[in-house]
Amino acid sequence: MDGHFELPLETCRIEPVWTIWVELAARDDARVREALTEALGLRYGAYSGVAFETAEGVQFFRPEQGSVAEGHGATVEMPARVLTFSIPRAPELLALAIETIRHFHSYEEPV
Repeated sequence: MDGHFELPLETCRIEPVWTIWVELAARDDARVREALTEALGLRYGAYSGVAFETAEGVQFFRPEQGSVAEGHGATVEMPARVLTFSIPRAPELLALAIETIRHFHSYEEPV
């Protein structure tokens, strides 16, 4: 099999993908999405830059010893959004996505 499902479809085809989501702080603006679009294309059929971003929610975390965040041990609540996108199941594309996120994201450890 060449990575495509063998289904009797006439109008489309189904391909296996990795769906990735990353939490974004307000200070990340659109830069993470734009960097991923530039690096990967985020193509879907005849479209590029295809991604989905949720409305703002709340992210919770507790900084531990060794983190750069202040207030070790106290739970932090921070506004965040979730960016979701899909890429073909190619290890080099997954590596590029992860490295792009780590480079352009504002977090010490992107979620």
